[in-house]
Formats: sequence, structure tokens, C-alpha cells
Amino acid sequence: KHERKKASKARQLLRRKLINLELNGNGGVPPPKEQTYGHRNKRLKAMGYESYTDYLASDLWKGIRQRAFALYGDTCRLCAQRALHLHHLGYSRKVLEGLSLSQLVPLCEKCHREIEFDETGRKRTLVQTHTAYVRRWKNLSNDKRAAVLKNSICRYGYCKKCGNKSRNGS
Repeated sequence: KHERKKASKARQLLRRKLINLELNGNGGVPPPKEQTYGHRNKRLKAMGYESYTDYLASDLWKGIRQRAFALYGDTCRLCAQRALHLHHLGYSRKVLEGLSLSQLVPLCEKCHREIEFDETGRKRTLVQTHTAYVRRWKNLSNDKRAAVLKNSICRYGYCKKCGNKSRNGS
């Protein structure tokens, strides 16, 4: 029981830190150190995956995806619609192996497409996608940011109306 209580307090602290980071600045995520998809592909090869598509079809990714949605909720961080995608803001080995979820962001189909592709439909580079995400995040009003973040954690024990901790998340 004591360990469960400790883990619960740690999760609450993490959520508070995430909200504070995301309300102040670049969505809480630093720019990627790896500047190309080539870095990502090399890491995936070293992990035993032939391609990014193979990685996304793996049981590893399915587990990471499930944990990330459980942590962040299924609300798009940019528009508060239902998120169907997890956008990688970086491809560190820890993120690819599921040891860190900090570089994953829930996005809806429309916002994910707008972040990943430019106006002509051409795929953006990692730096360009990060810039597009940060630009969209910064263009949200503080009220909209707070609403998006509040919606994303309501499922995890916080009241939608007042933000207080609740037993059933309603």
C-alpha cells in the first residue's frame, strides 16, 4: 500500500511538472538533438527494425502507444479534438525503446498532418516539424492551452469542471 501511495504521488508530481512546462514555453519539449530521420533509422536498425513502418507495427510500439495515451490522454494537444496519433518530437533511443515518453505528443489526424507536412504536401524535416509544433503551440491562447491540458488529464483522476482530484475522474 505504501509503494502504491508513493507511485501515485510521483505521478501527480509528474503531471504538475508537465502542465507547468507546457503552459510556459514550447509545449514542454526541447528541440530534437538528432536533426534528421537518418539518425532515427540508424537507431531503429540497431534495435532490429528494418524500417520505421516495421517499428510502428511492432508490439513494442503498441505498448509504448498504450502507455503514452494512458499518461497523456487522447486529447489533441493543439486543438482538443480526439487524438488518434502520437507525434514523435524526437527519436532518442530512450523514446524509441519506450523508456521515456517525454517526446511523444497526442495529436488528432488534422493537426498531425499539418505538423508533418508543409502546405505543398511535402514531408517536413525533424527540425521543421518541431518548429511547426512549437509555432502552433505558441499561437494557442493561455486559456486554450490550459483547456487542452486539463482535458488531457481529466481521465486520470481530475475533475473536468474544477480541476480538483476526484475518485472517478468525473
